[in-house]
Amino acid sequence: MVLDQRLFVTISDRDVFGTVASGVVRISGETGDVVWTASEEALGVGGQRWFAQTPPVVADPWVVIAGDLGEFVAMDATTGAIVSNRGRRLEKQLRGRPAISYKNRIAKCFEFGGGLAIYTAPEGDLVRFVEHKWPLWDLKEVDGRLFVSTGDGVLLVYDESIWGL
Repeated sequence: MVLDQRLFVTISDRDVFGTVASGVVRISGETGDVVWTASEEALGVGGQRWFAQTPPVVADPWVVIAGDLGEFVAMDATTGAIVSNRGRRLEKQLRGRPAISYKNRIAKCFEFGGGLAIYTAPEGDLVRFVEHKWPLWDLKEVDGRLFVSTGDGVLLVYDESIWGL
């Protein structure tokens, strides 16, 4: 398969999910065929394309796109049907980094603005927002703890309570 657009992907245990300028795509890991696509119209973003450089997060049974200004779209991973769609909620966060999932939560950090957002999945409710003075670069979850690296070489470590479970 060849896509004529830039593709930002997440690989699940079975398939590849990606964002492209025109929407979201699920590609079969077995055959390489497109299983479903969700156009920007279906996502309800009306040409804003906020998702185009945001890799999806697989939070089985959902695929989630968490945008740079607090946008949040959850889709059924099997069918691509929209489960929830939330608009902009964060004013000064830009250049979001790839998000991760833990249980029924999604975490996303931001390079500009230094914010860390925790959302419910699939609803997209903002559970917690923590601001830092540093740009945040990357997230990893290990045994419920959240590790966040910063642009200043600091490693932030949160215990499981950060998830608001």
